Amino acid sequence: MQGRRLSQLGPERALEQLAPMQAVAFSGSSASFPYVTAGGQTLTVTCYQVMYGTVACLLDPRSGAGAQSGALPELLPGADLELNREGLRCLACSRQLCQLTQWSRRALLDRGGRAFSALVAPADWPALLQELLDAAREKRGVDHDFRLLRRDGGAVWVNLRAEILSTRQGATVFRGVFLDIDRLRREGQDLQAALSRRETALRDAETLLDRMPVGLCLLRRRPDGGVELLRANQVLSRLLGLSPAALARRLAEDPGSGLPTGEREELLAAAVRSRECGLPLRRACRVCLGGGRELCLSLHMSWVEQPDGSWLAYIACADISQEAAAQAEHQSAPGCTTCC
Repeated sequence: MQGRRLSQLGPERALEQLAPMQAVAFSGSSASFPYVTAGGQTLTVTCYQVMYGTVACLLDPRSGAGAQSGALPELLPGADLELNREGLRCLACSRQLCQLTQWSRRALLDRGGRAFSALVAPADWPALLQELLDAAREKRGVDHDFRLLRRDGGAVWVNLRAEILSTRQGATVFRGVFLDIDRLRREGQDLQAALSRRETALRDAETLLDRMPVGLCLLRRRPDGGVELLRANQVLSRLLGLSPAALARRLAEDPGSGLPTGEREELLAAAVRSRECGLPLRRACRVCLGGGRELCLSLHMSWVEQPDGSWLAYIACADISQEAAAQAEHQSAPGCTTCC
């Protein structure tokens, strides 16, 4: 308060309570009167004339049931905030809050004492003000995140935890603590952005998978030998004439189902050798679709071992029935010879 006028520190209606000081200054008689601070603390003010027009004051906090919480603790970045019809202003602040914002106490009070919005990022101010208005109306505490402006022009994310200290003359005073959550908030935003990019990439991959002109699927062979379908595109379901659910059941029960009896064991053995040797499997095979229908597929298969002992099988299938039929017809034509 040194070097400052009282009118700079309090609203005009609050200063009306200090009228006895003016009478003492010019009458010479001492006076004592109670005074309730903006923070809700009741003081006994004893004033006497030092010289004509000058008053000295003794401030004694009242003890007993009427006493409210005392001075603002200095170990945390805190402040007393008064919400009234004119807006929100800062009545007092701790040294830790000054360090957090890089403002001196006097500069912070000069800015926030007139309008606390000067210390809040413009985009965050409406939500903060509404939260405080709701809390004052509902007589509850505040738990709200916003960006607090710093002296260097930057902003720091804080979480305001505030409780109502007093309510009088249409004004509500909150005592709040500003927790520095800037690092957590920014890391959370970075993580959210990374998750969003991942989801976009997965959607793009799903779209690409379904638009490929060949049947694709991803199988997992568990350490216990069981097989499960992780993903299959729509082309493979159409090739085999099965719904995605039916295809998943068939591959889990018997990966070799649909293969002719004479080729089934040979193809499964070749798949095992491919996994053990670490080499891709390329082969043409026939698949029975039921009703006497048969499909000739070009099969490409690769294995990738996983840390948990399971294996992932990447399989691509293409319908080569027409090519196989044409080749068989060519080979069976009279006078046809094959050169190697």
